[in-house]
Amino acid sequence: MTIMAHDIYGADAHAVEDAVELGEQLHCVAVDVFEHQSDAYDPFLESYCGNLRDPLASAKLAVHVTDLLELAGVDVSGKAVLDVGCGFGFALVLCGLLGAKQLHGLEIHEGMIRTIDSYRHLLPSPIQQRLHISRGDAAQMPYEAARFDVVLSIEAVSHYLEVDRFAAEAARVLKPGGVLIVSDGNNGMNPFIRRRNHRIWAAFERGPSNRFVDNYPVGTCYEERRRAFIDRRCPQLGEEDRARLARETFSMTFDQVAEACDCFQQRGVFPGRRFRRGVMPVDPDGSVQERLLQPYRLARVLERCGFEARVHGYWGGANGASVVRALNRSLARASTVTICSARAFRVVGVKREGAPRGA
Repeated sequence: MTIMAHDIYGADAHAVEDAVELGEQLHCVAVDVFEHQSDAYDPFLESYCGNLRDPLASAKLAVHVTDLLELAGVDVSGKAVLDVGCGFGFALVLCGLLGAKQLHGLEIHEGMIRTIDSYRHLLPSPIQQRLHISRGDAAQMPYEAARFDVVLSIEAVSHYLEVDRFAAEAARVLKPGGVLIVSDGNNGMNPFIRRRNHRIWAAFERGPSNRFVDNYPVGTCYEERRRAFIDRRCPQLGEEDRARLARETFSMTFDQVAEACDCFQQRGVFPGRRFRRGVMPVDPDGSVQERLLQPYRLARVLERCGFEARVHGYWGGANGASVVRALNRSLARASTVTICSARAFRVVGVKREGAPRGA
């Protein structure tokens, strides 16, 4: 099935025809990836990216990414690109199709890295050779200073445990004049998004497990995972003590839970950290889910790290008619006033010449 630009964008077709053609190339890659059906694929590949079998969805993702690059004034052809929190790698594939010279992805989840490694051989040969995926933390990137021309964070910054350290690291690994592009749907200035995320946080922490909340998949809740860890580490404790430890180690990592268990066994003192609605939980593995962000605060953090930063609200356009794209542009120009109604945000940072290598 061929998707024509005018099928999606009407009168605005001239602005997106190239992106839709790029989406057709991505669709061919996605079909090959899903037909491959490797046992190494992470189970979340289907729920996160299965829609890319639909050429319309591939076209929309291509438009979304190229819109971000255009907003930042970036042409990735011949450039070194780093995608922090690259997920299953399809944004990097798009950058490869656009001619990026180096394609680096940083991801903390082994299953996602394993998936990319499994489908790598299905990619066009030039992209296979340029693509490098590393496991690591956004707060401590395994790259030398001034390595990259472009750093991307697409729907990823809300999963970083230490956002300020990510900003410093992005400044460190970018060349002077390099560009950081952050895009995320967790706009903490929008009251509707805040309420939605509070529901999601409660489900992640307290369950019930294995269901969807606001169309977001919730696996085993954090309290149950901490309880299972405590059961293994301290089987000698009574049932009530283990249950209370699980409840009172809210937002602790497994290492911190172990310390709390040791403290209780030595001194008989419970940690006292219980869940409160509206407070973001931390995954015991050390990551977070759906952090709320204040876009202008993030811009100030970037500026302290040596960036010139600007904020744009985002109301839609990758999957809308030309009127939606035009409305988005108009609202974005007044983001300081309109940001509270934006469904998402974009922050573009340009590393100043002579800027320090991160804060």
